[in-house]
Amino acid sequence: MLTSLFTLAIAAAVAPSAVEAPQWESDYGKALEQVRADDRPLLVILDKPGEEVDAKLLSDKDDKTLSKYDLCRVDASTEYGQKVAKAFGAKSFPHVAFVDKSGAVVLHTHQGKISADSWKSSLAKYQAGEQPQRHIVMRPSTESSNVIYEAQPVMQYEQPVYRDNSYCPSCQKGF
Repeated sequence: MLTSLFTLAIAAAVAPSAVEAPQWESDYGKALEQVRADDRPLLVILDKPGEEVDAKLLSDKDDKTLSKYDLCRVDASTEYGQKVAKAFGAKSFPHVAFVDKSGAVVLHTHQGKISADSWKSSLAKYQAGEQPQRHIVMRPSTESSNVIYEAQPVMQYEQPVYRDNSYCPSCQKGF
């Protein structure tokens, strides 16, 4: 009895855990609602038969970054898919779009075939689902950088430019 429990415990520990394949939504509207409810970014793939993203990239069970996205895959050869493709401005396929957590902003798009390296770096970069923030970096000042240079204006006008009525017979409007 004890040996059978022991072998069962070892078999359970050694056996690979069953990782489910990612679930892809085919309706963009439903996927958008899910994104807003989950507070996760959305990965949208628009493709046509013969112009698909590599199946190995989409079903990689070892890739943990793909699990951080809500997933939507739309067939652009259908009438519904053509409407979605038009909304995304897709001109070539496959078309990959990363949408932020709110579902309001497209963070990044990629059109055409995508390499494995580009795929992985894009997944890692946009997994937070936030818009990039501008960072201002201040350089340390040195004594030589404290010099103030006075620049002379390039052109000086006698009167304001917007009041200058230059002569052009076809442009005169009765001034």
